[in-house]
Amino acid sequence: MSVKKVAKDYKVVKNGIEFKSKRKGKVVISEEEVRLLASLFCPLTDMVKYFDVPKSTLVGHFKPIIDEVKERTKQKLRAKQLEEAFNGNTTLLIWLGKQMLGQTDHGPKDDDNKQPLPWKDD
Repeated sequence: MSVKKVAKDYKVVKNGIEFKSKRKGKVVISEEEVRLLASLFCPLTDMVKYFDVPKSTLVGHFKPIIDEVKERTKQKLRAKQLEEAFNGNTTLLIWLGKQMLGQTDHGPKDDDNKQPLPWKDD
């Protein structure tokens, strides 16, 4: 595990990184726990409460891991949605069409119908 030196009082231990907490004394944050919470899209504010460390400490040491895991989870979710849609989930097909292709239920706008078609007499 690579650690950036952000917090003044930390120590790399066998299970993770040990920090001082105001309420809990010493807190060990493992990369595994951070990865699990990030994969569940746990907000940073909730992670901070869970570990009881300042946000700057958590972000300073684990931001690359959190970003990587959240991005990978988004990719897995997107792939699963497409798989389900292509396997016949029509609701998901319609929703993805609206989200990814800009499709709507309303058809063309009224303004589009009032414009004459371009016409050239040659």
